[in-house]
Amino acid sequence: MRSFAAIFGIFVSVLAFEIRAQEATQQENRPYFEGRLGIIAPYDSNWSGTLAGVASSGDIQWDQENLAYGGELGIKNVAGTSLRVGVSVITTSFEPDQICADSGTCVALGGEDFDAEIYLGNIYYDFDLDGVQPFIGIGIGFIDDGDRRVASSAALGVSLDIDENFYVSFRGDYIYADTAASKNFGGGTSVTPGDLDAWSFGVAIGYRY
Repeated sequence: MRSFAAIFGIFVSVLAFEIRAQEATQQENRPYFEGRLGIIAPYDSNWSGTLAGVASSGDIQWDQENLAYGGELGIKNVAGTSLRVGVSVITTSFEPDQICADSGTCVALGGEDFDAEIYLGNIYYDFDLDGVQPFIGIGIGFIDDGDRRVASSAALGVSLDIDENFYVSFRGDYIYADTAASKNFGGGTSVTPGDLDAWSFGVAIGYRY
């Protein structure tokens, strides 16, 4: 959560500056859409449940290369400013490498995934540097993996104009969500992971009208 708090603080400072120093030339609102592809790398987390039929808890180690894909629709230059708002959805699967109980027993769970979709409403600030646009943003929404829970994100990235309409973006996102839904792996093993902390890195191809 500290990563999110730091980026949120920077974002609020930039937003305050934008409010104090409105641009003399109003920018035209530009709707956009983009497709994204990348990976999500969760931090190891705790878990509770049963291991081989015995009530247990401990640590869960996640695979660090979980494919993530999705897209975003939004509007750039909101109210003639450098603000951008959008709604995004990301589909991914979190794959646990293994779980370890506090007793020291570890069980490999490769091939069994926690499928999830992440829905976020986002607000960004774009630094327009003549075709190169670094940006910072925050988002709030929910994650759905069979049970909907609050999720939040913070983003840093850069967009590069290909031409007047098309662009490519490179971005990193910190994602946080409440405790995940339980999953039954059979053999008396049922796992409820703790809160999700993850980094996402990816590329987007977009079009601005």
